[in-house]
Amino acid sequence: MKKLSVSLLAMLCAICLALPGCASGKAPVNAPASQAPAVQGESSAAAPVADAKPFVTLRFAFPAGNGGEQRDQALVQAAISAYTKERLNADVILNPLDWSVAGERIPLMVQSGEDVDIVFMPDWMGYYGYAKSGAILPLDDLLAEYGQGILSTLPESLIEGPKYNGVLYGIACNKDISFTGGLFLTKALVDKHGFDVNSIKQVNQLEPWLKTIKDNEPGITPMFFGTGNLDWLGLPTEESKDEGYVFDKGAGVGFNNVTEKFVPYYETVFAQSYFKLIYDWKQKGYINEDAGLNQTDNAAEIKAGRAWTLHSSSQPGQIETWSILAGQPMTLVKGRPAYVTNSATCGALVALTNANKDPARSIEFLNLLYTDPYIENLCLWGIEGTNYIKEADGRISLPPGAETWNDNGYNPGTSWEYGNQLTSYVTTESEADQWEKLEQFNKTEMVPAADLGWSFDGTAVQDELDACNAINSEYSSILKNGMDDAEQTLATINKRLHDAGLDKILAEMQKQYDEWLAVK
Repeated sequence: MKKLSVSLLAMLCAICLALPGCASGKAPVNAPASQAPAVQGESSAAAPVADAKPFVTLRFAFPAGNGGEQRDQALVQAAISAYTKERLNADVILNPLDWSVAGERIPLMVQSGEDVDIVFMPDWMGYYGYAKSGAILPLDDLLAEYGQGILSTLPESLIEGPKYNGVLYGIACNKDISFTGGLFLTKALVDKHGFDVNSIKQVNQLEPWLKTIKDNEPGITPMFFGTGNLDWLGLPTEESKDEGYVFDKGAGVGFNNVTEKFVPYYETVFAQSYFKLIYDWKQKGYINEDAGLNQTDNAAEIKAGRAWTLHSSSQPGQIETWSILAGQPMTLVKGRPAYVTNSATCGALVALTNANKDPARSIEFLNLLYTDPYIENLCLWGIEGTNYIKEADGRISLPPGAETWNDNGYNPGTSWEYGNQLTSYVTTESEADQWEKLEQFNKTEMVPAADLGWSFDGTAVQDELDACNAINSEYSSILKNGMDDAEQTLATINKRLHDAGLDKILAEMQKQYDEWLAVK
């Protein structure tokens, strides 16, 4: 139920575009489709299929940065078309949409039956609703017959997590699969003041650090809230350390991962103590006065010497990513465990629309994105020699004449949206083994959330959900950014949520969850 706004996703996408390491990996050298090298052990995935099936044109719509359609879009599309015609007897047309319009345009495509076959359709763009309504197609049988490469590539959590009522409607990008938390700080000030980043186990333990920075580093905001806030960290407060992790499900609903009970989120020990702490810190001057209104990028504020912290997920590669964006070495206070949640597994999905002209061929194309690094990287990075240079160590660098990845002619920033990110190129700004580290992290660090694979049908309480979502939206930012007295705000939101039907929602969710557990 918790939805990530399209505007925030656009912001995060912009960050990824600024840093190529967010869309990078390893793969064979690009070549014309007729010369594309077979991947060892995967030659069957890239083998031409001649004209066994009637020719079809398929369209694939997804959000993209740098204005959506790239300067060299036509050049790259020609290479993609040559490849798909040879292997699938199909022309797959990419339809990149600028982030400013994609959030409205893609759902409209799906609802209207427009001529589009494959769409980017994560949970925050309406995935569950479209699965329920039949606007997107069930995929289990199609994947069993035409997508064995996808099934063998994706970990079980990325196959089970996106299911709705036990049926898969969306194919996840093979990338980081956990809901990690982190607080990133400039290493220079951490070292200067002798802070131990491994010592922080509760949010309250940060306060002496914030006071030290405020008292000794004039002009630097100790805890800057701009495009992100401390919610990312996910550590307990001192008061809530024995409560168990409570997921914020939106609409005032919390889910205790230990007791497996749905509870009023804003009445939990964590919420009551955490939001009061944030308000107290703001009153003490540890958080910027305009938190909640200021949407300045945290990394830019650090780079300008005005901030000490930024907030993000903490999977492998993030320290390097933020160090580049902040213009100086960063270090990390690790937050919550690497929970694998439904939201984490459903944050980047592709689906087939009900208007799809050839579902089998569509799955065959997507299967190639997971098994053939040539076509994956062609879609993500463009043409070797024109849009990037392949280095001896397998990483890629900017082509002659390009000063940044945003002016290389083709950088849609979509490696986290579809396909197999673990076979995408790594740029020279990133570590060569970035994806190997991430793959190991996914295997060893992830902790499945108790409700992974469960989905809620809110039909019976839709009016109450709508009302509680509206109330939650009204107060959530106020609490997270310390914009008003937390004690008074918590009392107000809790009363309004209960008056709007929160208890009915909790009862219905618990009922459906317990039924799911009984047959799991």
